[in-house]
Amino acid sequence: MNLLYANDTPGQYPTSWYAATATKHAAYPPLQGDTKADVCVVGGGYTGLSAALHLAEAGYDVVLLDAQRVGFGASGRNGGQLGSGQRVEQDGLEKMLGQEHATKLWEMGQEAKALVKSLIEKHEIDCHLKPGVAWTGSTASDVRHLHDYAEHLQKNYGYDEIEVLDHAALQSVCPSPDYKGGVLDMGAAHLHPLNYALGLASAAAAARRMSGRRRTRRERDTVPRGAWARGAGTRGTGVRGADIRPTLGELEPSTGESHARFRHGRLPSPRLCERRHAHTDDRRARVGGEH
Repeated sequence: MNLLYANDTPGQYPTSWYAATATKHAAYPPLQGDTKADVCVVGGGYTGLSAALHLAEAGYDVVLLDAQRVGFGASGRNGGQLGSGQRVEQDGLEKMLGQEHATKLWEMGQEAKALVKSLIEKHEIDCHLKPGVAWTGSTASDVRHLHDYAEHLQKNYGYDEIEVLDHAALQSVCPSPDYKGGVLDMGAAHLHPLNYALGLASAAAAARRMSGRRRTRRERDTVPRGAWARGAGTRGTGVRGADIRPTLGELEPSTGESHARFRHGRLPSPRLCERRHAHTDDRRARVGGEH
């Protein structure tokens, strides 16, 4: 028994505030039949959706498969905090790895925040993005630690989007009698995690449709017939696929072609897939389809 999913109904989002307030969307139809693509992305969480989106924008023909629904797992039911830095605080990383590597990890975190914000803006994803995350202390020592850490980020990383809060300032943010002070990181943010996943899926589907139109024109004008299937030309060359049998979600190594091949029927555009039924033996979810 997988305790993470033990109470879930296959193909249905678990009951939550996020699911109840999610953007209205049609379920993507399951994969049936054979299809080919340059790249197959397995998993419709943030990583898979972002990969599919960026690949499609770069002109690749992409298929994304998921056993359940887009954002069904942790990507659609987390706290929605777009935080600064890594899971380990910067002074801890400095002790573990040294200043140089700690700085690189900080910069990666900053770039990740910027990427998420830019994707939301570019694709007009309605995920209730709101700036600011407060960190609170319930004891005097907690508050000192948070204030010292904010000063450390300001001094050593030039991070000026974080401010210290005394008791009165924090009470104006959250009037809990337990909180004695803290910090407010306005460079961090909060968002609706499931809507963000759904927005990425819609953007990936749209990018794939646009890429398909560009590819059709380019193929008709400049590419010999059948070249894409053989992996000739610039696109598809060197991209080794996998033979995907959706029945149990198994991946079996491909022995030849440059494109990923999917059995059990042909996927209609735009190739994002979800499994929606608990008793489908030959289905995989698809992300794509018209909304």
